[in-house]
Amino acid sequence: MQNIRKRLLTACLAAVIAVSAASMPVWSDNEDTADIADASEEAAAEQDVGEEETGTFVTEEEAMADMKVYAENSKLALYVNEKTAVFMIEDKGSGHKWWSSYYNSDPSNKTKVSKRNTTLSIDVVGTESKTVESSVRAYDTNVAKKCEKIENGVRFTFTYNKYSIDIPLEIVINADGTFSATVPSALIAENRPETDPETKETGYQLLNVHVLENFGAAGYGEEGMMIVPDGSGAVINYNNGTAYGDNNTFESKVYGDDLAVGKLYAGDIIEKVTMPVMANINKTAGAGLVMIATDGDAYAIEHAMVTGQNVTDLNACWFEFTLRTRDNYFMGNNNTALTVYEAEGIKAGNLTTTYYPIYGDDISYADVANIYRDYLINKIGVQKKTVSDSAPFYLTLYGGTVKTQSILGFPAKVQTAATTYAEALEIIKKLENNGVSNIKIIYEDFNEAGIVGKIAASFEYSSKLGGKGAYSDFKNYVTSKGYDLYPSCDIMEFYESGNGYSFTLNSSKQITKAYATQTPFELAFGLPHLTKSSWTILSPYYFTDIFTKLSNSFRQEGASGISLNQASNTLYSDFSRENKDGRAYIVREDTIGILTEGYQKLKDSGLSIMTENANQYVLPYADQIKDVPLYSSNYDIFDYDIPFAQMVLHGLVPYTTKAINRSADAEELRMLALVTGTPVHYEMMYTNPNKFADSEYDYLYYTNYTGWMDRAVSEYKLFDEIVKSVSDAKITKYERLDDGSVQSTFDNGNVIRVNTKTGEIVFNNNSVNMKDYGLGVASYE
Repeated sequence: MQNIRKRLLTACLAAVIAVSAASMPVWSDNEDTADIADASEEAAAEQDVGEEETGTFVTEEEAMADMKVYAENSKLALYVNEKTAVFMIEDKGSGHKWWSSYYNSDPSNKTKVSKRNTTLSIDVVGTESKTVESSVRAYDTNVAKKCEKIENGVRFTFTYNKYSIDIPLEIVINADGTFSATVPSALIAENRPETDPETKETGYQLLNVHVLENFGAAGYGEEGMMIVPDGSGAVINYNNGTAYGDNNTFESKVYGDDLAVGKLYAGDIIEKVTMPVMANINKTAGAGLVMIATDGDAYAIEHAMVTGQNVTDLNACWFEFTLRTRDNYFMGNNNTALTVYEAEGIKAGNLTTTYYPIYGDDISYADVANIYRDYLINKIGVQKKTVSDSAPFYLTLYGGTVKTQSILGFPAKVQTAATTYAEALEIIKKLENNGVSNIKIIYEDFNEAGIVGKIAASFEYSSKLGGKGAYSDFKNYVTSKGYDLYPSCDIMEFYESGNGYSFTLNSSKQITKAYATQTPFELAFGLPHLTKSSWTILSPYYFTDIFTKLSNSFRQEGASGISLNQASNTLYSDFSRENKDGRAYIVREDTIGILTEGYQKLKDSGLSIMTENANQYVLPYADQIKDVPLYSSNYDIFDYDIPFAQMVLHGLVPYTTKAINRSADAEELRMLALVTGTPVHYEMMYTNPNKFADSEYDYLYYTNYTGWMDRAVSEYKLFDEIVKSVSDAKITKYERLDDGSVQSTFDNGNVIRVNTKTGEIVFNNNSVNMKDYGLGVASYE
């Protein structure tokens, strides 16, 4: 009977959605509701999700009749229902209306009503019980609401009666046609009492807040897509039939996990989200929203779902913000993980999502990328650094590592060279003699600190790799040829104490005050590795000191460039040291401030900076970016990948992709790099990689330079012919064609098309014969 009833409700809902936009109804309560700010805790308790209620549908015009204009400018008008705290933003140019609550809520299905008609939802934890209650929604009378006018907008205050928590949400319209939603965390009130000795009622703390989950959402009867910047970027088509349930929705933390939060098991191997942006494009309505976390991005988590997921029938994407960090750990022989939460007050500052509306019948990926690109230029300060007629060969060389060897019958850790300074020069000359020029060299572990795993606090040299004289010969040669050299330094992770930084005195700590030790995990089972060494992370408190030392040291040694790989894409806290404002510890937003000040110091010293798949806050300082992925994480909810990151960066900041010889499908990666105008990148070492089995270099089995020299040279010549012509151009269009090909159009008129299945390459309507370059699938076999 229940299944029959569900089918009937689904049929009714589909019929309702088919109604034209002019008569789209809004859910309205029939119950007499007095001043919404007086809603009581008793009323909240009576409204259980899933409970049926009676109600009526109203038209859009009827819904607007209960609204007042709270703010208006030449482009937008903000309407507010003071009773329900529903708001609507009207775009005067297009006439499109953006509602905070979605239409067509089925009055017989309270679950979907509450899911569709919520402005905020929160996660809370009991201060004594440690019980977490998730997705508590600000719907109907379960939450008291009030609204007040502010400049250019409205401030709603939602009082979650059961938890004694007040959360403000400010909606503001801007003169440029954008609008924003801000949770000013300084105004959040957690009025939690101590545990009542009689009732045993506990107080509550706020953990997370989801902002405007359904803003711009679309239902079953509409066509469209969502764009998320996972890895290179991915598209989620509306109603794509992804399996129901929360586990198959998209959820990814902007800038990756906090390394100061312990990991009990190896997580999934996924690409990072380095750009705090998403888009929801409704093709049926001819309208979309590009949403950017413009404040509080360090705490942002991206979400996306399609109809049938998350107990709702919407296609939606939104930002969640973390207000308190949680950590898990094992104690003694207890196999059940214990959880601990931040005990201090909320430190997140303003949490703002800015919405950029976009209109048209054929909104493209490039349209979305252009909006975000303009944001980077105008708001973040990213400057154009690409040049014309340039197709560099990016080469990563590995200097050496520590390997356990038997000395007089005893195991000892010995510094072992992978590519000495003289051998690095030999590789460069061989590439040169075969026609490769314009080389950008990233030299990993070029000094003793890199080899033994210490924090790099100065330039220094490695006697194992040849000493200062040999390095000078190498540097002088590549400089004379006009090549760029980027010695690499690790300022975050270290295996050995030294250079003024030790495990016990300078490491970050977790919420538990334990050292934030990083554990290597086995690939097969995801459990801690029994033979590999763990390492720790340096507290961000010391980054300022390190940046000063590095900038001075590199300048004294005459270096022109520096590579800071992990420091450009990793963000973490330290729960043991005060930040510069005297607060109890350093959070991710503090770390961003420390890092950007450090990067500016390096720029001021005249260094060119090589970064690795850089997070947004690093982009203003990046002269080069390596390892920008050309794939997504391939979540089940994704329909296909797109080069969103490449559309943002191309013609703005020079970049390359992950090393072609590192890819499991080098042929496909080469094709995807070509179609996006991305220069070639290889990783090499001089010594046979087999020598480094059971060491920190054991994963570099693919890097033997002799096996890749011919292929690398051939690929460089192919890329030099095609990529050079688009090096300074924007990607204005990216298409997935019916024959399985993908095609990019650049703003200087060039068009590149490739078919990753057949290997076909077409440049400006001229077929490129791969055999002319000695390339093809067989070249990787």
